[in-house]
Amino acid sequence: MRKEKPSRVSKAYRLIAFTACTLLSIMLQRTSVLQAAEPASNNKLAIEAAATKEHYVLGEPIYLLIRLQNQGATSAFVSPGLDSESGNLAIQVTDPAGRTFPMTPIMTLDEDAATVSLASRAWLASVVSVFFGSNGWTFQVPGVYRVAVTYRATLSGGRRVEATSLPITLTVSTNELEPGRFLMQAGPAGLEAGKLLLWHGGDHLKAGQEQLRELLSRYPESTISHYVRFSLGRSLSESFKDYAANKVRPANFNGAIELLEKIPARKLPDYLEIQRSLALARSAIGLKRREAAQKSLQEARSLIGDRSEYQHFLSQLTRLEQAAAAIP
Repeated sequence: MRKEKPSRVSKAYRLIAFTACTLLSIMLQRTSVLQAAEPASNNKLAIEAAATKEHYVLGEPIYLLIRLQNQGATSAFVSPGLDSESGNLAIQVTDPAGRTFPMTPIMTLDEDAATVSLASRAWLASVVSVFFGSNGWTFQVPGVYRVAVTYRATLSGGRRVEATSLPITLTVSTNELEPGRFLMQAGPAGLEAGKLLLWHGGDHLKAGQEQLRELLSRYPESTISHYVRFSLGRSLSESFKDYAANKVRPANFNGAIELLEKIPARKLPDYLEIQRSLALARSAIGLKRREAAQKSLQEARSLIGDRSEYQHFLSQLTRLEQAAAAIP
């Protein structure tokens, strides 16, 4: 029996059918890829930075309020670390001469923070210091500076997310130049003084301790003197383990109160005012002064309020409130 050859028409139909199936398969593959990527594209993060004020004196510690918001329509998974030490924030500074450089932290935390779910329109907030880093003092001369903050994080699955703030302007005035220049003078003492103002403690930094106390002696009414009294007083409100000397320095509650109470009201940013109140309360508790402790704790609670950037103080506040209540 003779096998019949397919006609040209049937060949054409087969070619058309094959081509159509191929195109349909490609379209379906592309559609599935787009659908898989859709949730990521909806997670739109925005970050903003704000300063506590517009003008600073030379050498004054500068803190920024950082807010990360999910502007997408659905919840987003983010890494909650909003500080330079966590490695999620990159801070770029442009000085008065137009030079741009990174403000890198002295140390970074070697740990993986778990991601958290950030609801649509919700935000995370924190306060970040930018005045001193691994390269020393950030704002070394008077003038106008611009600071931009970038949030970068690697989430589960290796997905990277990034958001950059609009730059903010900070002005370092020509007022009170002498205290600032004395504080930031070149050499180990100036660098150690910066670390003490950053960490609010460090008994092993002997040259820096001497530098700060000398500044109080020379410029007792300067703007920087308020920050110096805060750092020294907060340090004295707690014991300190000096690993270099292999001994523990006990808390000096009277010395802490003397320094902290000399700071005029509202001369520090709220972030430090809260810590000042907590340090005063801690010292009053150590001296069995219940009423004084409770007054300072009420001031701290009022400053914290419902502001999300200060909520991490609540656990410490609660512990101190319980300790104050237990004083006979």
